[in-house]
Amino acid sequence: MTLSNLSGGARKRQPVPVHQQALATGPGGTQTDAMNEDNSPNACLESAAAILIHVARRSLADCVDGNRTLPPADLPREGVLGRPSGVFVTLRRGGRLRGCIGLPEPELPMVEACWQAAQQAALEDPRFPPVAPGELEDLDLEVSVLSPSTELGRIEDFEPGRHGAVLEAAGRRSLFLPEVAVETGWDTEQFFDHLAMKAGLPARAWQLPEARILRFTTVTSRGPALPAGGRERNGSH
Repeated sequence: MTLSNLSGGARKRQPVPVHQQALATGPGGTQTDAMNEDNSPNACLESAAAILIHVARRSLADCVDGNRTLPPADLPREGVLGRPSGVFVTLRRGGRLRGCIGLPEPELPMVEACWQAAQQAALEDPRFPPVAPGELEDLDLEVSVLSPSTELGRIEDFEPGRHGAVLEAAGRRSLFLPEVAVETGWDTEQFFDHLAMKAGLPARAWQLPEARILRFTTVTSRGPALPAGGRERNGSH
C-alpha cells in the first residue's frame, strides 16, 4: 500500500534525533508513561524507563566537562535493560527545549543507548551550545524508549499524540516523537506535512507512492537532571 491511498495513505520507517513524549506517574521521584501498541500498561518497560533516568543523570554528570565517556561496566543490564532498543533523551530548561538526541534504531542495549543519547543531547545537538556543568541543576530530563516500529497502512490508524512516526521518501528520512503533536496541536495531516518538511521535502511528499511511514509509541520517564542530593552516585539508582 502506498501513502497516496490516504488523504495521505502512509508507511514509515526508522527514526533519527529529534523530540519527545508525555508522561504520568512513576517510582523514585520520576514520572513515567508506559503504553504498548495495544494501549495496555507495560510495567516492565515502565520500571526500566524509571531506571534509565538515573543512567542518564550519571551520563550527563560524566560528560558536561565536554568529554564524552563510554558506558561503564556497572550499568544495570539485566532484563529489558540489556535488550536492543531505540532511546531518545530530551533536556529542557524552564520548559523550553535545551537538547534532544536519540538513537532510533534498536542496535544497542537499552541502557547503553540511553547513556549515549544523554551525552549527545548535552553536547551535540546542533541547535544549542553544549550544556555547561552549572546548568544541570536547572535542567529537566526525559528518557523515552521507542516501541518497535510498524508500517502504517491507513492514515486512520495514526493517533496524533499517541504515535510518533518516521518518514522515508526521496532518499531522506525524518522523525517526530509523539509529543510533537501535543505541543503543536497539529492534526494527522499537519503532522505528516511538517514531518516531510523536516526532511527537506515538500509538505505533501509523504503521499508519494514510494514514501514509507512507520509509526511507534514511547515509554517515557521524566525527572530533574540533577537529583536532590547533587551528583548521581555510581550504580543504577
